[in-house]
Amino acid sequence: MNRATRRAIARTGHAPIDVAQQTSLRKAQCLMKIATVLELNKPTTDAQCDGLMLELHSCFDALKNGSSDPELFNRLASSLNTALVLAEAIGQEVVDAMLLAHDALQHCAALRDRHGRYGFTGQGIQDVREALDLYSQIVRLSTPLQINAAVDDGHRRALKQMRDNEVPA
Repeated sequence: MNRATRRAIARTGHAPIDVAQQTSLRKAQCLMKIATVLELNKPTTDAQCDGLMLELHSCFDALKNGSSDPELFNRLASSLNTALVLAEAIGQEVVDAMLLAHDALQHCAALRDRHGRYGFTGQGIQDVREALDLYSQIVRLSTPLQINAAVDDGHRRALKQMRDNEVPA
């Protein structure tokens, strides 16, 4: 071991990596990035979609039956925000259906504020059910990358809306 190697070990805590190992590591990192991008661009599987929709329908059913758990409400509301972002790329009819569901959720939250339990009107139930059916179709036709981008955009919009209304995050 020469003086330069000893100094490098003292500086970094390990021996310097040779060029062949660095190249090998770079190739492995590139391959992992490629695999990740390819995986995110595959269509959503039926199992993934079914799992998501089962969770959302169980949240919706619990809210319909008078749950007072805000986690269920937040899960359904955030998913419908994601659905709204994805719907904007499809057309105004789908956006309108999602906005009706958002109105139903606002009414649901107002019921919780007044009575201590969540609930929906008859029309609200129909609006949310239609929005969930549309969201299921959208998710089946979307890639995980598109869904992740919509989730991020939905979060950005919610934070901007809270800032504009001066609500603490």
